[in-house]
Formats: sequence, C-alpha cells, structure tokens
Amino acid sequence: MRRLTTLFLLTLFLGITISACKGESFNNGSSQRNTKQDNDIPIKDSTSLIQHNEQKKNSSDISETTEEMFYGQWVIKEHIECGRVSTYTQEDIERLVGKRIAYSVDSACFDNKLCKKPYYKKSIISDNEFFESFYASFDRLGINEKSAIIVDVYIDSDCNNLWDSTGSTFLIKDQNTLVLFDDGEFFKLVRVN
Repeated sequence: MRRLTTLFLLTLFLGITISACKGESFNNGSSQRNTKQDNDIPIKDSTSLIQHNEQKKNSSDISETTEEMFYGQWVIKEHIECGRVSTYTQEDIERLVGKRIAYSVDSACFDNKLCKKPYYKKSIISDNEFFESFYASFDRLGINEKSAIIVDVYIDSDCNNLWDSTGSTFLIKDQNTLVLFDDGEFFKLVRVN
C-alpha cells in the first residue's frame, strides 16, 4: 500500500505544472509560507495554478487536464489535530464533523458559502516547512511522506484573495483523503462516493 501511495504521489507530482499566479513564485515575499522544491522530486517548480476553464492549452508549461484528483464531494469525517492557536471551541469542532465540501472546476462550496470560478493554487510543501507554518507535523496528521501537495482556494486569478470559508486550504493525502486546515484545526476529509 505504501508503494502504491508513493507511486501515486510521484505520478501526481509529475503532473504538477510550472505556472504560478501571474508567474510569481512563493519565495518572492507575496505568500505567507515558504515552499521549496524537494531535490528528490523531478519537477522544475513546486507551484501551479488551476484556472477555471481558462487553461492555456498552447503552453507546454500548463497541464492539459482540467480534472484534478481533489474534485468531487467530500465529508468532514473527524477532527485530527489542534494547531498551536485555534479560534474554535469544542462545540465548533463538533458542528463541523459531518458537513460536506465540494470542489470542481466551476465552483467550491461549503455549507452556504459558494465560490464561483475558483482558482486552485497547488504547492509542494515538506513536512518541516509545513510544521514551520502550521505547527503540526505530517506524522500527527496521518501523512507518511516527506512532502505533500497543499492546495489553497482563491477567488481571483491573481491569488490575492483566499476564499473566506472552511475548505480554503487543504493537503492531499491520497485520492480519497484530504486534510483540511481551518482556523487552527485539522480535519480529515473523505471522498463521498
């Protein structure tokens, strides 16, 4: 199973494109976290932007597929971990468990909050970099890899305005599991079939 997960993540990493929001990288001071390329990952850049129905098919730097593995319906299955600082009470956490989140090329939706035409920004982040930014280790989140893909959901193509909703930042654990970060808390999302 671990070999299959590693192969799956390697294949996914190869599919990550080079383009980032307006061609800027994460290390130019415009991002809250510092993501780097892992020397073991055979890609040129660790960020990409998935634009709703606006992919540049004539560019070799942009992936030709619009179907992302995180597209679909998800349910918040359980609370995993508390970060260093949280705005949630135990009641808030319990209220979130069982709620659904949906991601597609045309929209992102949680509860009654809809983001039409979202921009998904994917980055590869190491366990150490993730810990520096979020004060939680991959191990405690159930991720048994040295790096993972983190996705931020933006409402604008410049990636200046993060979607103001639960579901705006998550890690991809595997094709059926995401790890959601929300206001200092981590939750396990599972795919709804």
